[in-house]
Amino acid sequence: MIKSAVDVFAEWAWGNASKESGVSPEFCLENFFPFPPAPCLVSVAMEALGIAIILGAFLNKAPVILNIVSNKSVAGMSPSALYGETIMYANSAFYSVLKGNPFSTYGENLVITVQSVVVCVLCWVYAVPKIGMTHRLCCIAAFGVYLFGVFVLISPTYYYLLMSVNLPVLLFSRGTQIYTFYTCKHTGTSSLITTGMNLVGSSIRIVTTIAKLGFDIPMLSSYGISFTLNSIMVAQFLFYKKNTNEYLASLKKKNE
Repeated sequence: MIKSAVDVFAEWAWGNASKESGVSPEFCLENFFPFPPAPCLVSVAMEALGIAIILGAFLNKAPVILNIVSNKSVAGMSPSALYGETIMYANSAFYSVLKGNPFSTYGENLVITVQSVVVCVLCWVYAVPKIGMTHRLCCIAAFGVYLFGVFVLISPTYYYLLMSVNLPVLLFSRGTQIYTFYTCKHTGTSSLITTGMNLVGSSIRIVTTIAKLGFDIPMLSSYGISFTLNSIMVAQFLFYKKNTNEYLASLKKKNE
């Protein structure tokens, strides 16, 4: 039983390491005592970081969702940015699913995709002016066509397009939100915690992708640009903090 547990741990810790690293369950177990080789320790650390990011992803959109529900408002949010963000996270998750990458390298994108869909639905509920039923049905139909295209039509030769398309989608999504913050001069019911988690997650993913998958240029480009744009958004939260507090106070007073 102990041997089985050790084998399971070894497969989890080192089974998905890149071939270039020279790390494998057999190599690391054979050389574990008295001191494990540094590459084996690094591989365990990367796996642990990946799991930590996935667990943290379950809380990623929670502050945003709570802000929207408590304030009954999506002020400061751009529907176009929300749609783009949903597709962006879905592309990242589905690319890795189709490529057969380890779940620890992309799990948070899958979790955040689901949460982003929830935020989009809340936007439909609380947006002013109201978002019509025709708009909603078109979005649902478009997402269904998107899923069909990804999992049925696209061939392995073109999987890379999911990440390549992510670059303009990322620029559009984050750029639209940055512009919305700029024009509103406040960040509304958006969450600094969520944006900060995205920033930290992007920086960690750059490291874990290089360590576990090597220089996967489509993934690294996406994470690098995401890091840059999230940094700008964090700066906006800090710059517009006073205006945001005043706006939320007036909104709370209005809802009382």
